[in-house]
Amino acid sequence: MKRFKKNINVLRNTDEATVGIIIAVLMVGLILLVVSLVQTFYVPRWMEQREAEHMDEVLNQFSFLKFAIDMQILTEQDTPVSTPINLGNKKLPFLESSGSFGFLGISSNLGINITTTDNSTQISIGRIKYSS
Repeated sequence: MKRFKKNINVLRNTDEATVGIIIAVLMVGLILLVVSLVQTFYVPRWMEQREAEHMDEVLNQFSFLKFAIDMQILTEQDTPVSTPINLGNKKLPFLESSGSFGFLGISSNLGINITTTDNSTQISIGRIKYSS
């Protein structure tokens, strides 16, 4: 029994256990620091680049929409046409990154006056509004 008490007293006087705990706390702090630096500096740049690529894609999709409308006007047919337009993009796989969402609407408060030598005609047309 005396020998057991002696071993406990020897263990109480050593600081070897605290070194492991301090190293573990410092490692966790270092990992959190690296993650927060990536989240603060690099993720916004990546999101900005991804948003620019998305806007290029939306521009191409609006070009296809204009082409479809022009073809419908040229063929003088009253058939429905559709082209897809992506309103947002996926999120990056990081802690607080979120996806982007857009809005697409048609406002019909725009009118055009066409005046010829014989008569004047007013045509009410809509305007497509996209917001990212």
